[in-house]
Amino acid sequence: MAQHRLRDAIDSLPDGFALFDADDRVIIHNAGFLDAYSSKIKSDVTGQTFEETVRTFVENTMPEAQDPAFDREAWIAQRMARHRNPPREPFEVKWGGDRWMRVSEQRTSHGGYVGIWTDVTEIKRIGQRLQDAINALSDGFALFDAEDRLIVCNEAFRSQSALHGGDDLVGQTMEQILRAFAASDVTDTRARTDLEGWIAQRLQHHRNPQAEPYEQVLTNGRILHISENRTSDGGIVGIWTDVTALKQAERRLEDAIKSLNEGFVLIDKDGRFAAYNERFLQLYPKTAPHVAVGAPSTRCCAKVPARASIPA
Repeated sequence: MAQHRLRDAIDSLPDGFALFDADDRVIIHNAGFLDAYSSKIKSDVTGQTFEETVRTFVENTMPEAQDPAFDREAWIAQRMARHRNPPREPFEVKWGGDRWMRVSEQRTSHGGYVGIWTDVTEIKRIGQRLQDAINALSDGFALFDAEDRLIVCNEAFRSQSALHGGDDLVGQTMEQILRAFAASDVTDTRARTDLEGWIAQRLQHHRNPQAEPYEQVLTNGRILHISENRTSDGGIVGIWTDVTALKQAERRLEDAIKSLNEGFVLIDKDGRFAAYNERFLQLYPKTAPHVAVGAPSTRCCAKVPARASIPA
């Protein structure tokens, strides 16, 4: 009765399940295990070694194995090495074609193995569509988990961080990424003069995101605005925007304003100074001490005519 209940419980699992003895032979398995290794193997593989099962799968099912350039023995050897020395965490294996399997294997107290095989093909497809969408963004994008390790990023982030496709960033902490960035040919100008001070400041802003973007000036002259926010699970999401062209346009505008022979002042919708030139300060010397970008204009400009420019 107990054996029958165990069999029913195993067969009811949606995932593949198999238990192996100390000689790596199948003691018990379910239909999900057979499905994981395709319907072309026998309906009952009890007593068969895991390597025999893997070889049958590779020889009869894997599309890649039909390519003469595919190294069957290397794939089998790699799979067997993981099976005999299972990692603590589940791992994903490309299962042939576009199919993916998440495998969780553990040693038993009797020297055998127990394994669970979960088809994650659809999850991988969704993940790939998400990655494609993220890569389509012109801005850099990065998502970190609650331990500050990178979960996902796009190519724009790699490019703006001067860390390109060959660098395996996923799983690295923000500090590790910053240190690699500081050692690259193009980096933050402050990293060149005070590495530890810059890293401390950057991590402070990263871990305690502010409403205003963090401005990063690179050694190649580019300027980035970094906007970061906390996620509901304690992670951090960030957007890296190249504002070099905008900053250059702002400087050209500032130069144009400074070159005017007339006084000029610009006040934003909140009544604060947004821009002004030296001629304006000369025309209103009593107002001058109170004029600064971001300062309220209400006190000092009550008597200034409401005009964009004031004739000299």
